[in-house]
Amino acid sequence: TFDKTLDDIFRLFLDWSAVETDDGGKLFNVSMAFRRLNAYADWLEQEGSVLVDPPMNIGDIMKTLDLMKFSFSHDKHGRLVGWHAISDVDMAEYAKLSIEDKIRAFTWAIHYTMYDTQAQQNGIVQVLKLSGITFTRFLMDSKLNLIMEKLALHCSTLNWCMTIVVGSSRWSTALLRIYKTFFPKTLGTRYHFFAHGYKELVQFLGEDCLVAGFDENIPTQSFPTTTIEKNKPIITPATRQTERNSVATESIMKNIEYLAGPKDFDERKKRKVF
Repeated sequence: TFDKTLDDIFRLFLDWSAVETDDGGKLFNVSMAFRRLNAYADWLEQEGSVLVDPPMNIGDIMKTLDLMKFSFSHDKHGRLVGWHAISDVDMAEYAKLSIEDKIRAFTWAIHYTMYDTQAQQNGIVQVLKLSGITFTRFLMDSKLNLIMEKLALHCSTLNWCMTIVVGSSRWSTALLRIYKTFFPKTLGTRYHFFAHGYKELVQFLGEDCLVAGFDENIPTQSFPTTTIEKNKPIITPATRQTERNSVATESIMKNIEYLAGPKDFDERKKRKVF
């Protein structure tokens, strides 16, 4: 579908591990890239049969994504925005989709994101619309969410900046806040709940990137939610790159230290470095 070779995929994971240096150069954490590539291969091995039998058809994928009210655009910062208007989905039609159909569609969407040049450079923003959604609907795709979350967060090269939630009810806001506590700290802080959905989306992402369903009709909330003004600074492409550089640099230094090996023999034996 994307006309990519194995070399393209290897290069993608290597670029994902890159750290920018002060002089404009790059350092590549090859071991980190290989670990992520290995996790990606394991996921494909586990779920791959769904993707190849029957062969994926771009027309069917687009129909499924359209039915799920999922689309893409680029915001004023050059980030790729994934819009998911969950509350606008026709549930009678959605119920006809198998979990295999959903996995195939979301896997295609994740790979589309991985191969988007602006997403690689500037990051990705996910926007969820939950107005009027019921508790049963919220939990309907629990199995699907676990499968796709593993690919997106732990096995892919997605440069995820944040998730923005608009139109949420009290219970869905509370549930999502509980849910995000199970993420590592750096991931959990990237969930933001906007009380004045349309106004804040325009302010933060830009009006030109908004898609159908994300307009002035998004319900506002009177209960406490995240706002751009009150929340600690929301991640921008620049701060996200600084964060990635810091984490990757720390990882590279640990690898260098490990490969250099400890001088003490007992410590070398404990770490099996001989």
